Amino acid sequence: QRMLAEKAMPVYCSPMLRALQTAQLALPVEEGWGQIVLLKNAREIFNTIVERDCVGVAKGREIVERAMKECHLPGLDERVSWDDSDCEGQWWSEDVETEEDVSARIALLMQQLLDDDPHDSCICVTHSNLIRVLMMRYGAVDGTSGQDDPAGPIDQTWEEVDCTSGPLRRTKLDKVQNCGVLGVRFRYEEQGWVAREASLMYGSKLEGDQELED
Repeated sequence: QRMLAEKAMPVYCSPMLRALQTAQLALPVEEGWGQIVLLKNAREIFNTIVERDCVGVAKGREIVERAMKECHLPGLDERVSWDDSDCEGQWWSEDVETEEDVSARIALLMQQLLDDDPHDSCICVTHSNLIRVLMMRYGAVDGTSGQDDPAGPIDQTWEEVDCTSGPLRRTKLDKVQNCGVLGVRFRYEEQGWVAREASLMYGSKLEGDQELED
């Protein structure tokens, strides 16, 4: 309800082609959704050298030009807010990212979404591997988040510990399906931002659920 009540707020988005296409098509400006803001920290995790789709091709306004050539996206060139985006230069990593790299990048993304944004809620179009690691890192466990230092490495010992929310725990272990929507309620506590609730929205599922159905 909060999300729908503030439709005019920015739509934060990964600069990767598939995310930008999703943002423009699923959250159209004609239905009241706001400008698109491209954030380099929302890009997918570059896990292995063979994952070339996690490496960028275009920079700055060329990102939008490429997206519009690949798919019919009228109005996208006027919708992206370049004053607020941070993808003018190279926004991707040429090297496979370490856990420390990813943890530091997610901490910066959280700052952009939860500290810098003035709204009560926000939307971020991002990627399944990044979402899973973010939930591992910030999802509440036994009344706390996983780390005291938001820029510190991921602590592998707390990934599967039970927490109060079943969906919250599952998002640490399984990826959200393509084009899935995950709602997360964060609360600022003594140790920083903590994800206290998670909900799969609009019929979205985790990949494990899809495999069971197949």
